[in-house]
Amino acid sequence: MWIQRCQLCLRRAETVLCASCWLQIVPLDYSEQSLTLALTTGRGLAHVCYAAYASPLKQMLYQVKYHSAQKLAYALGVELGRWYRSRWPLPDLLVPVPLHSTRLAERGYNQAEELARGMGKALNRPCCNLLERSQNTPALHALTAEERKQVLQQAFVYKLEAERKLNSRILLVDDILTTGSTLSSAALCLEPVTKRIVSISLARALIADPLL
Repeated sequence: MWIQRCQLCLRRAETVLCASCWLQIVPLDYSEQSLTLALTTGRGLAHVCYAAYASPLKQMLYQVKYHSAQKLAYALGVELGRWYRSRWPLPDLLVPVPLHSTRLAERGYNQAEELARGMGKALNRPCCNLLERSQNTPALHALTAEERKQVLQQAFVYKLEAERKLNSRILLVDDILTTGSTLSSAALCLEPVTKRIVSISLARALIADPLL
């Protein structure tokens, strides 16, 4: 008989994680959300984060990005959607931050898209791939905030189908917020279509974190 196990502690679980591991993820409170807003790049992009980039969420995201834990990414997205729904107005649609085609081929899936799909299920809203990553940017973890900003300039383009979503309320989805440069660049790309954009990340990190 097949028994589902928690992807972190390997105990019996009804979902991808057991109840004990779910409880270890503590969502940020509103005072911490204020700090998150201050971490963005000053363009006026409203941003929220679910939790700090710390154990066990850090281990989960490592599994998602480097060990093909696609189902875990989706499950985290569902949880993220439930949390968002209880606090903020619903968007019209969710847009994941895209991977470049080269990196997508290497990983096999886009973790931000899996998060967005999970959120879409919880929010009963569509997940739409309206952006493409036109440049295969280098890994950002070793770059300063200013270097990230420079590298990400014109890194995204929007697909023509985005023009059919004029003035939609968009929730831009990514996995980790560090400096906000990626999300700001993606949001800037979408501004010809709509300025009604809020971005959300599963985890908020510090740029000094050597494990990013």
